[in-house]
Amino acid sequence: HNFPLDLAAIEVPSTNG
Repeated sequence: HNFPLDLAAIEVPSTNG
């Protein structure tokens, strides 16, 4: 997953601003 939320940090902090 690639969500612009903290949820991205759980998988792949790609779009995690």
